[in-house]
Amino acid sequence: MGLDTVWSGSVILEGKKLADWSKDSVYDEFLLQYVKKEPGLKALERNVVYLSEWGQEHKCDWQDYFKIVTPARAVHDIRSAKVSPWVLYLSETGGELLTRFNDEQVKMIQHVIDTTFWMKQFGHNREEVEEIKTTCEVAGI
Repeated sequence: MGLDTVWSGSVILEGKKLADWSKDSVYDEFLLQYVKKEPGLKALERNVVYLSEWGQEHKCDWQDYFKIVTPARAVHDIRSAKVSPWVLYLSETGGELLTRFNDEQVKMIQHVIDTTFWMKQFGHNREEVEEIKTTCEVAGI
């Protein structure tokens, strides 16, 4: 099932008016709900695909994304659900990226990377967290 199908179903279930579907605010709300409800392993799979595409586009190893991506591009990728907090928080190199954001950039993604929410999420999904951490470690991210 593609993201477009999930998008349509989500806005219908949320009771959004058809005329509002094209508004950025409705799409942003959908992406936030999607990221917060997405299973960790699905997020990992989706992120590896995106990071691989990014690596090809930039002619570098995809494993270097968190080390060399510009903070501005990373903000865009996080806000557009290309990079999930599952991977950002559970990979070793994701933390390196977090330290490179300035205050303004953090404010732009705070609603997505909400530490309180994600620590609770990780606490409820310990097996999945360990599997993601191990996979990220083996992959070198």
